[in-house]
Amino acid sequence: MYDTGSPVSIISIELYDKLGSNKPKLVNADSGVVGANGSKFEILGKEEFKLETPVKTYIWPFIVANLEGQSSLLGQDFIVSQGRTLNCKTLVWNTKAGIMYTLI
Repeated sequence: MYDTGSPVSIISIELYDKLGSNKPKLVNADSGVVGANGSKFEILGKEEFKLETPVKTYIWPFIVANLEGQSSLLGQDFIVSQGRTLNCKTLVWNTKAGIMYTLI
């Protein structure tokens, strides 16, 4: 899920645990991340993960936190660093590489 309101990219503890022996070892991360409702997330740590799209693979740092279920958020950090424009009305994201995604 893309979250333009999140300053960081986050992966849930449940999804991280599902990686089993393939999961990367986490390093300490700032625990100051809060949700939209103002509550703090429980942070396990952070590490770089492989993010595969239909046309490109990215290596990107994610914080592992107590999101519900097997979910992840691509935050503003990823969108800004990889994107040229994000049209919030149409949810079309144009990357620096000229790839266009519809974020739905």
